[in-house]
Amino acid sequence: MFRKLAQSMGLANEPPEYVYFTYSSHKIQISFDPEDSKNEKDPKAGVTVGFLRERVRIFIQDDQRAKRQARIKAKEEKEEQERKAKLGKGKSRPPKKKKGKGETESASPEPEEVRSNQVDEVYAPVLLSQVILIHDGKKLLDNSKPLAACGVKTGDMITVLLKQEEYKPPPTVTANAPSAPPKEKLSPHQQIDKTLRDTEAELGPLIKKYIDESKTRTVGAVAPKEQHRRLCEMVLQRQFTLDDVETNGDPEIRALRKQAVNKMHQYHESLDEALARFEHGEEKKDVEEKKKEKQEEKKEEKKEETKQQPQNGGAKKGGKKGKGAKK
Repeated sequence: MFRKLAQSMGLANEPPEYVYFTYSSHKIQISFDPEDSKNEKDPKAGVTVGFLRERVRIFIQDDQRAKRQARIKAKEEKEEQERKAKLGKGKSRPPKKKKGKGETESASPEPEEVRSNQVDEVYAPVLLSQVILIHDGKKLLDNSKPLAACGVKTGDMITVLLKQEEYKPPPTVTANAPSAPPKEKLSPHQQIDKTLRDTEAELGPLIKKYIDESKTRTVGAVAPKEQHRRLCEMVLQRQFTLDDVETNGDPEIRALRKQAVNKMHQYHESLDEALARFEHGEEKKDVEEKKKEKQEEKKEEKKEETKQQPQNGGAKKGGKKGKGAKK
């Protein structure tokens, strides 16, 4: 059905039936059907970038909320264990306060209700503007553009990055409350410098460790290929931060930004070289193992030959003695 619609529209690519997206350690498939695009401006062109971005946003939001709930639950269980341990050492519970005349005992909320309220208090929603979609090394920016028009085909991989933005809850009006001073906006030069420093401080040690492991062929808990993908995504996220820096036509700022982008490219090249060493090491290891197997086979063959030689020689000698006995 999608094929007929695409042909009638004269699109270069057919609307994708499904795509994959990678986020953190997740690899998720998202399928599309005609119902998904019926509310679009041009339903025949298939779903748009905005539709995919919203689906990804919902997944990330649910994933983050589930992780928060798990952390809060683990913390409560730990506190409960510590409380029981104290009671076991002879420390009794604090005595209940006796009710006076006319006082009624207020109903305390159930533990599950308290837990859910705590989760809602710390929960910050994921904004649509935070979700970055990357296809073939290019960001998908126009939410109104169909995926097919962006060159996305069925089964393609979309890399997802989450732009870190500070969540601002709704303001609360309080009497005589001092207003917080506004944050000082960084200049383009400061933005570039901060991105480079943060990348070197946060990713530099991880990249160096990966390169060192590739030289010694040391494989950690994460497979080399998966570790390479994660590090490249983090470097790419910093690179997109540099793309957002406004140069305002200043040649000096433009040159600084270009130097910073080249630095990110160097990180990518170093990671690619390290991955190649890992893969070459595995191939070399396979070749060496095959050589050892062949050597072992040759040794076994020689052992068999040495075992058979005395038997054949004994048979020949016995035959000669037999002839002499007849004479």
